Amino acid sequence: MDQEKMSLLPSLDPKRSDTVAFNSSGSVATNLEAEDQRRLLFQRRKRIIGHIFVICALLGLLFYKFMKSPRHFEFGHKPGKHQHRFHPHDAHLRWSDEDPLWVGRHTIAELPFPSEMADYQCAEWPKVERNSPARSSTVQTVEHTFELPLTSEVLFLLAQGPFMNGNVNITQSDEDRDSVVISVDTSYDDAEFLQSIQLCKVAGREGENGVGIFSSRRRPHPPRHDLHVYFDIRVEFPKGSEKSRLLVSDFKTDMRGAFGYQVANLSNTIFNSVSLSGASKPIQVELLQAQSIQVKAANSPIDGNFTVDKSLRLSTANAHINVAATLLNDKADKSMTEIILNTVNSPIEASLSLFSFDSGEAATSDGAFCVRAHNAHSPIKLTFPTAPINSTVHVNAKTAMAPVDVQMHSTFEGAFTAQNSPFDKKVINAEEGSDPEGRDRKRNLIFDEMHGGTAKGHVYWGSGESGKDRSSVRLNTVAGQISLQF
Repeated sequence: MDQEKMSLLPSLDPKRSDTVAFNSSGSVATNLEAEDQRRLLFQRRKRIIGHIFVICALLGLLFYKFMKSPRHFEFGHKPGKHQHRFHPHDAHLRWSDEDPLWVGRHTIAELPFPSEMADYQCAEWPKVERNSPARSSTVQTVEHTFELPLTSEVLFLLAQGPFMNGNVNITQSDEDRDSVVISVDTSYDDAEFLQSIQLCKVAGREGENGVGIFSSRRRPHPPRHDLHVYFDIRVEFPKGSEKSRLLVSDFKTDMRGAFGYQVANLSNTIFNSVSLSGASKPIQVELLQAQSIQVKAANSPIDGNFTVDKSLRLSTANAHINVAATLLNDKADKSMTEIILNTVNSPIEASLSLFSFDSGEAATSDGAFCVRAHNAHSPIKLTFPTAPINSTVHVNAKTAMAPVDVQMHSTFEGAFTAQNSPFDKKVINAEEGSDPEGRDRKRNLIFDEMHGGTAKGHVYWGSGESGKDRSSVRLNTVAGQISLQF
């Protein structure tokens, strides 16, 4: 193209709207279509940004309203505040007479009474005087006492519904009597709110007697987040002695809410079975004896001493288990005495003493026991201070991201398996020690297999013909050390 034709073309300035382009045949065309596409793309982006802005504004408004609204009551006390303390608010906050869902009176159908319960005898609360403020500037306490027949097939405590918070103390009296006394101290600062709760002596099927606390699930008007009462419960069993121990059938609790337990030294009382449930508060036991014991909790540490001759099951989460347990096994009974320990994110530590009996008399040999401990992200430590000669003991301990430490008694004979990651340490050894049967036998520790993160073998006294496969230990962890001492 010559110089004269070039001068006739507009300059190709990208900032100008009259920019042109050459087509394949060499002709010039105005780039209007490209400009329209860019304009549409720009408008679309503006709309998207506008939508995002509106959504963010709505989410911000919802979050603001949520933060300003009353919250649900959080069980347990906050740091720096006593858990028994109540904080008075405006006295004008009452139950709405216009809202039929919230009145100071409740029928049986409105409260969470278990359907299998046959009879209720409910306590009376202090009356609310007309035109008087419902809320008090001080905490008020009212006490109720119930007596349950000691001969009951089942003795129980229940707490069902919201706003439940308290503590259970289980003790033994110095008095002889034929009943179990349950005292309940109820602390509150709102007498009208108290009317939405029922405290009752309850009878279930034949032979079942207990005390229940039931609260309505309905919400107050205006909404409040701090409505709760505190129940201090004392369960007092009659006197027993070493020569004449008190025998109690079954004792069970089902406490929904934040309840802790303190169990005294009940060395003179033997239960057929005990079942305790709680949450968010410690469970502490000086001594509890039964054929079977079960403690089930959430976020509650479990500490104490237990004696069982059938089973002991302790379960919690996000809290430790630290116990000393005596396991008794009847040689005439072919079943094993077992202990099961479960938690996560907190350590398990247990000292387990094993004993066998024959026709009610202490025996020095035999017996069958099963020990299981499961954890995650926290260690397991098990020790066996004593165990009968020729006893059958099966141990299974499993965790992850944490070590496992097990110290067996010198009477142990059997197989072992220890499994962790290939690069994690394993320490397995057997002390020479003296022969528990006094026969001057040698202690033998034999490794049958060692590969990857797995070690298998046997430990026994002498030739091991009778005890080589009698018992077993299985330890498992991931990213943690294993220590096994025989």
